[in-house]
Amino acid sequence: MSAARISFPGALRAIAFLLFQLVVTPLYAAAMLLMFWSPRLWTFAMARSWCGVNLWGARVLCGIRWQVQGLENIPADTMAAPHIGASTLEAQIAIGET
Repeated sequence: MSAARISFPGALRAIAFLLFQLVVTPLYAAAMLLMFWSPRLWTFAMARSWCGVNLWGARVLCGIRWQVQGLENIPADTMAAPHIGASTLEAQIAIGET
């Protein structure tokens, strides 16, 4: 089932999306505040859901589409580089490793 695109001029689409976010974001914020006691995985799932709802709104109200190009150029065995967090860097500076 495809979402129906609303055909607004550009400025009206932007205003419609703003109004959409003004309704959706406080609801999600209240839900996130009520979930402070829940497991972190549930909280992340709620945040991911908010992102999905905003992407849906952008697609339907603003007509925004996205796609990934060039994935075939990335080797299958490529791994992400290790991340050095701020605390790790501060510890290295403190002991003079950098």
